[in-house]
Amino acid sequence: VMAGGISAEEERLLADPRHAGMVEHAGALPRPAALALQRSAGALVVLAAGARSIATGKLFEYLAARRPVLVLGEDSEAARIVESAGAGIAAPADDPGAIAAAIDRLAAGEVVPSGENLERYGWPALAERYAEVLARAVARRYQVR
Repeated sequence: VMAGGISAEEERLLADPRHAGMVEHAGALPRPAALALQRSAGALVVLAAGARSIATGKLFEYLAARRPVLVLGEDSEAARIVESAGAGIAAPADDPGAIAAAIDRLAAGEVVPSGENLERYGWPALAERYAEVLARAVARRYQVR
């Protein structure tokens, strides 16, 4: 199931009879419905190919859902975060065999997100680290020399 907006190319692919029944597009959902869908998913997918240093808010929502995450783009910040949190698997976005193997591992239950590593990326922990960075910046700015 995919939620949210999709491109014209994605619409074309979904309309292709060869893909019938493989993917359901739920369209744009209200935030509570989107979060509920994430929590009920068997796994969640992050498309991070070509986004080496970007970690989106969606990634952190996925971590909060405590569902396994597949990151397509193994050399990305999203992949680093997901793997360090023990929350999922990264695979090269252009390697169907590696993607299939990652899906097999997720389906076999090899990844079960939980614990302290995952908590490091929760909104409370992120907000605390952000506040610490701001406090240090303010202290440096107004430090008497």
